[in-house]
Amino acid sequence: MTRSAIDNLIYIDDYIDTVEALQIDLQKNFTLLKEMDGYAQESNAITAKAAIDLIDNIDEIDANERFIQLKALVSLLEETAQRNSEKAALAKLTSDAVDRHCNRLDADLVKFEETHPIGTLRIASLPGLTPSSRSLREYSKLSSKEKISKKISEKSQSAKKRRVVKDDLNMPRVLKEQARSRTSQDKGKPIKALPSRKNNGKPKSYDSEPIDPNEQLYCYCQQVSFGEMVAC
Repeated sequence: MTRSAIDNLIYIDDYIDTVEALQIDLQKNFTLLKEMDGYAQESNAITAKAAIDLIDNIDEIDANERFIQLKALVSLLEETAQRNSEKAALAKLTSDAVDRHCNRLDADLVKFEETHPIGTLRIASLPGLTPSSRSLREYSKLSSKEKISKKISEKSQSAKKRRVVKDDLNMPRVLKEQARSRTSQDKGKPIKALPSRKNNGKPKSYDSEPIDPNEQLYCYCQQVSFGEMVAC
């Protein structure tokens, strides 16, 4: 076994261990996010109930009691905001961990293609498969509206490509060939008028006769018909 093959096996084993560890970390983070979301929802409900009670009874309590309840409501609001901030921070940490592993995989893929080229096609050069580190930097510079419009545009383009491929696959092969041949024949080739069936299939010659401008014309060749619209 060559040194390169040994290095590849070591890399695969290391990457499998990393993915397994990532799966465990993600499961822990998702479980913790669910618990934190429950605490945040409970804190929101308590804060909303305290605010409604204060508004309903604000005219019946004195100034000191009103100040105490307002202070308690502010504390509840701060606690609710803190719980929501912690939940958002954990969600961002989880997302960053996934992005970091994706960036590593993309970088390793580009490096592998550079050291082991197979043909002229590169996976990293295909649309939508550029390295995540580059795409994430470009994506982070966009505004929220530009991000939404970009996603809508990508979905519409992918749907259009799927429809075109589906229609092309559903079209019978004979119809495809007929359409291609008809298109190639129609381009740059004028349609010839059919000769008259009289005089043993030989067309008449009217070069010596005067031509009336009111005479009817063939609809294809736009020549004088002299009353014989055989080409139509």
